[in-house]
Amino acid sequence: MKYDLAAFTPRYVWRLNGAEAVIGLDLGSRASKGALITGKRLFVALVATGLYMQETADELVTKLCDEASVTRRDVRHFGGYCISRKSYEKCISESNIRANKRVKDYGAKIVIHTCGPYDDRFDLVLKESGDAWHISDTQTKKVADEYGDKVALMGNIPCCSVLMDGTPEEACRYAYRECMDAVKGRFILSGDCDVPPPTTDENIKAVVRAAKDAEKVLFGEADTRGA
Repeated sequence: MKYDLAAFTPRYVWRLNGAEAVIGLDLGSRASKGALITGKRLFVALVATGLYMQETADELVTKLCDEASVTRRDVRHFGGYCISRKSYEKCISESNIRANKRVKDYGAKIVIHTCGPYDDRFDLVLKESGDAWHISDTQTKKVADEYGDKVALMGNIPCCSVLMDGTPEEACRYAYRECMDAVKGRFILSGDCDVPPPTTDENIKAVVRAAKDAEKVLFGEADTRGA
């Protein structure tokens, strides 16, 4: 099914060049959907979720590529939230618990990257014995209020819209708010995922400046200097 992108409110996706394509998948417990963008064209597909997620994802990608008349070689970026809470609990969480236990038995610390909207499953992640959560697609204050006394948090600056494409002022303002929102727990300021290569040095320096400013407020250095 093809849509005219002009009918939609613009939202950040990625920079596309020529025939390059982006695919996003959302695999649910019963139905799974996908979207493909190439140039200024949008294609969507819906299929029943099968027993194996990999086969369902492959079916969606095949259907999208066929409708858009592109090949898999044209697809430069994949994304999406590919598993429901029910599937996560059955297929992922128990495996993570076993694997993380083996790592911790050697005395190592573990940072779990919760890639995507995990608000409906942080209680499951808590059982996986992570020493810190690298969070994304959520509100730091909300997670800190509920879990900050149980686990350290890391994040949560949007890596593309703020770190890469934002101004230094925007990056500084967002980073400072993240530090203040996480005040109730242990916190590592970072991007919500990686740091894209095009991120400017100015934006990185702005984030560091925000962290130092927040530290002064949270730990009393500002009051000491004014005394």
